[in-house]
Order: sequence, then C-alpha cells, then structure tokens
Amino acid sequence: MWAAYEEHPKLERPKFLPKDFAKDPAVKQSLNLGKTKYRALLSNVKFWLPVRLPLVFEAADAGGHKAVFASSYSLTQELSELNQQTWKMTDQELDYWAKKGCEYGSPLEVAARFAYALFQRHARLSVMHRLPMLLDW
Repeated sequence: MWAAYEEHPKLERPKFLPKDFAKDPAVKQSLNLGKTKYRALLSNVKFWLPVRLPLVFEAADAGGHKAVFASSYSLTQELSELNQQTWKMTDQELDYWAKKGCEYGSPLEVAARFAYALFQRHARLSVMHRLPMLLDW
C-alpha cells in the first residue's frame, strides 16, 4: 500500500490501514495501471521465485490453482527502490522495525514500516538461499 501511494502522491494517504486493501484508491490505480514500477510488489503476486525474471506471470501452482508469480530478485530491488524513495531506512533501522512489531490499529506508517522490514528481510533470504517465497495470509 505504501508503494501505491508513493506512485500516486496526489492521493491523500490514509492515517490507518483500511479494512479492504482492494478498495483503496491508490492500490486500485496501481493494480489497474498494469504499468506500475513496482510490478513484483503490486501485481497480486503469490509466489516469488529466486530467478532473474523481469516479468510477472500467471501459471498453475503446485496444487493446480491459478497464481501470479514474480522474481524475488525483482521484489528485492523494488523494495530497495521504495525505501530510497520514501524512508531511506538503514539496515539497523530495518532490524528495529522488524523487532518492534505492529499492534492492531496502529497508524498506517507504523504498519507499513513493520511490514516493509519483514518483507525485505524475507525477500533477501529468498535470493540468498535460492528459495521460493510464498505469500500466505
């Protein structure tokens, strides 16, 4: 969501997380554009593979269900770009936010920093250990 508002700075960022991300105006615009600069992040990806692919694609997962795939290399790069465009957090700050956590009802920026820190950490581990990453929530 933070990436969607970075792409659409004229839209007012909400103070708290919305109940339904899909109805958020910035998220809707990023998903509908198809030309988002955060394709591995804002394309409803479920699986990130540790391969260098510049594209996002749809295919059957191991269970035969349709899923969206992208590269964990691309995800790591996009997350780094998002950080540079917004917070400019150091690795020490990322560790702080990953450990700090986020309580239900926290302001959007607190939730976004926490989620970013965890997501960046997992994306890096996917690349480093050459393991796929699955979004399961």
